[in-house]
Amino acid sequence: MDTKISARDVKKNFFSVLNDDVLYHLCRVVMHTNTHHGLVDLSMVDKRTRMIATPLIFSTVFFIPFWGEARENVEIILKNTRILSSVQKLILDLWNCPGAGREFSTAIFTLSTSFPRLVEFSIRVHSQLIPQSKQDLDECLKRDPSGSLFPPSMRSLRIENEGWVFLVDFISQLEYLVIKPDSFGFYDVPLRSYLGKLGNMHPGLRKLHCPSCCVTENVREIARCLPNLRDVGFIWGKHRRCYRSGTSVLDHLESFSMFSMLENITLPNISQLGLGYKRPPVRESMGFLFDSSLEDRLATQKEQAIERLLGGMEEILLTKHGSWLQSVVVGDIICEVGANRRFRRS
Repeated sequence: MDTKISARDVKKNFFSVLNDDVLYHLCRVVMHTNTHHGLVDLSMVDKRTRMIATPLIFSTVFFIPFWGEARENVEIILKNTRILSSVQKLILDLWNCPGAGREFSTAIFTLSTSFPRLVEFSIRVHSQLIPQSKQDLDECLKRDPSGSLFPPSMRSLRIENEGWVFLVDFISQLEYLVIKPDSFGFYDVPLRSYLGKLGNMHPGLRKLHCPSCCVTENVREIARCLPNLRDVGFIWGKHRRCYRSGTSVLDHLESFSMFSMLENITLPNISQLGLGYKRPPVRESMGFLFDSSLEDRLATQKEQAIERLLGGMEEILLTKHGSWLQSVVVGDIICEVGANRRFRRS
């Protein structure tokens, strides 16, 4: 009498002969080459596979509740105590909860203190909540002076608006800080108002991307407060003008020589750097479909602008000052420094 063996039984027998190290490596391969759902499916093979896959499945948590659901969603997460120690990256997106108010502040405090291995925290919420959230968090810490908003493992902070920069006060050893510009512009904190604090509290900061124009006074202020940065970036809104007529980013490159260990510079789109190339307005972009000469002319202008920028950096930073610079990112263009100390496109 033939015995039928299901595909699930075959998988169980196969995985049962693998040791834990091999099984962990297999789970990592599935996570990076397949999908998150593929790893979840793999975790259902047996209990041992599930125990090994769980920390990988929950290494990143996206917390995106909808209207009025912040408290309920937090409670759901906290009930799963088995996964709390697996979370290393928390992405908190409450853009759909502009009326969350105090409930939101409680969610931040409760979630951030519940993950003992948290390394990266990313926050995206309406800037109207900044004053109330700061007040509520200060009150929470006053009630529990021994408490801390983030665990000692915390190293990276990503915020949507510079108004949230007060969160660095609750991090013991920050290495990476990315501040994206608020597209609505509800909250505006001057660059210099928090650079001094960053320099005093986090001298080991290695990466800073901020919503500021790449002009000499800003670059020098950053270099003065954080001279050991390895990665510096400037991000500003596409409608914001930073350079006077007749000037460009090339007039401000000399200031980057103040960094002693700089390896990477990130700049916005080439059309925002005053180098003679401007993208056409959206209403005119359809003209590309019918005017090939216009498209070719703009492509040439863009290429010339990129070459001017890279040539200026090679001359001023690489040759004149012997900079340690390894790469430059301009919009979606990545350029790396080769062995001959010349830029090449990746």
